[in-house]
Amino acid sequence: MSATEPIRTPIEFNGVSECALRFCTGKSHRDLQLEYANGMEGKDLGWGRLDTARLLEVMRLHAAYADLARQTPYVARIQGSNLLSHILHSMDQAAKGSAAPGSLGKPGDRLLVIVGHDTNLSNLAGMLGISWLLDGYQPNDTPQAAHWCLSFGNTVTMR
Repeated sequence: MSATEPIRTPIEFNGVSECALRFCTGKSHRDLQLEYANGMEGKDLGWGRLDTARLLEVMRLHAAYADLARQTPYVARIQGSNLLSHILHSMDQAAKGSAAPGSLGKPGDRLLVIVGHDTNLSNLAGMLGISWLLDGYQPNDTPQAAHWCLSFGNTVTMR
């Protein structure tokens, strides 16, 4: 390094490194979450560089990113309005018992399963004003294999 080169220091936010921050905007944070869920700790969790407290901090940063990038109403409408339209048309079809344009499935179907991603749940939540907090997770974070069950009883459950 020459005398004119700037000294580069690691970037940190509340003790979380730039590398960890990059996990927040990608899917690698899920790898760390799965390691933790599978009982990994010490040298096995996050290449030996994470403990539970740091993992929760990374997940908090990811939740903040996800809220901004997926649940902001304008963004949520752009990314999720087509899906929500199909869901609403499908519910209308089920309630009326006759075909509805834009619906999924057929009239008389007793069950409709729509498979998506955590981003889809986040977009729907942003449009519908839905929020949740699950034990061990950050607000509005979607755990692996999370799902919503919608019914006509005005009930939404998340598991």
